[in-house]
Amino acid sequence: MNFWIQLFNEKKGFKKLFNPIYNELLSNEFRNENGLVGYSSQEERHWYFVFHQLRFQEIFSLIPNSKNSLSLLDIGCNEFTILLKRVFPHYEIHAIDKTSQWQETLLFSHIQFKTCDLSKGNLPYPDNYFNVILLNEVMEHLPIHPSIVLREISRILKRKGILILTTPNFPYLKNRIQLLFGKQILQPFKIDNTFPGHFREYTMNECISLLGNDFSIRMHVYPNYRDKFELFWKTPKLGFKQKVFLTPIALIYFLMVWFLPSLRRSMLFVCQKRVC
Repeated sequence: MNFWIQLFNEKKGFKKLFNPIYNELLSNEFRNENGLVGYSSQEERHWYFVFHQLRFQEIFSLIPNSKNSLSLLDIGCNEFTILLKRVFPHYEIHAIDKTSQWQETLLFSHIQFKTCDLSKGNLPYPDNYFNVILLNEVMEHLPIHPSIVLREISRILKRKGILILTTPNFPYLKNRIQLLFGKQILQPFKIDNTFPGHFREYTMNECISLLGNDFSIRMHVYPNYRDKFELFWKTPKLGFKQKVFLTPIALIYFLMVWFLPSLRRSMLFVCQKRVC
C-alpha cells in the first residue's frame, strides 16, 4: 500500500482509540491512580494537556500498529509516556529521562524506566534492540552535537527500525518578527542543570542533514498542531479584552502559517534506520 494512503488510514483510525484514553488521562481519577508528577495547580496541568494533545495525537498515530509485540523507547518522559502502554498494551515500552522523578509513576504503569544523561553520549541498551524510538522536543535541549545521540539511536534500533522526531522550527514566524525588533528569541541559559532550557534550535535543512547520516527520511513536515487559532482563544495568559483586541493580528498570523508551512512553530520527521 502507498505510504501516504496507509498513513492517512492509520491516523484516521487512531483518533477513535486515542481520544477516550486521553480523556481518561486528563481525569483526576487517572492522575490519582498513577501518581503523576504534580503541577502547581490543576489549571496549569489542564492547559498543558490542552496545548499538547494534538502534538501527541499526531506522534502516536505515526507509531507502527502491529498485532505482534514491538519494542519502543521514549526518550524524555512526560505524562503522555503513560499513554503509550494504554494505546499499545502488548508493546514492550521503555523510557529514559535525565532524572528519576518519573520512575515510580512509569513502573506503576508497566513501563520499563532508566535514568540517562544524553550529554554523556551513550544510551544504556544493546545494539539492534528497538523497533521504534521517539525523540520528541529533546534535540533542542542537548548540550552536545545531536549527531552523537542520533548515532546512538541508530545503533540501538533494529534493522529498518523507525525514529519519530519532533523539534522546534527555529525560523518560525514569531521568531522572525521578534528578530526584526531586536528581541531575544532563544531561551536564556538557566542555572538549574536539571532543565537548562534550549541550547540550540534548528532549521529543516539542518535536521535533514543531521538525520541523513544514519537514517532514510520517510517524512519531513511542518505540522500545524501548535499553530491553530482556537489555541489562541484557549490560552489563559490573556484576558478576554486582550484576546478581542489581538484577534485581527492573530488571524493574519495563523493565515500566514497555514499557507506558508515553513513559518510554523514545529518540525516532524519519520525516519528509518539505514540498511548497510
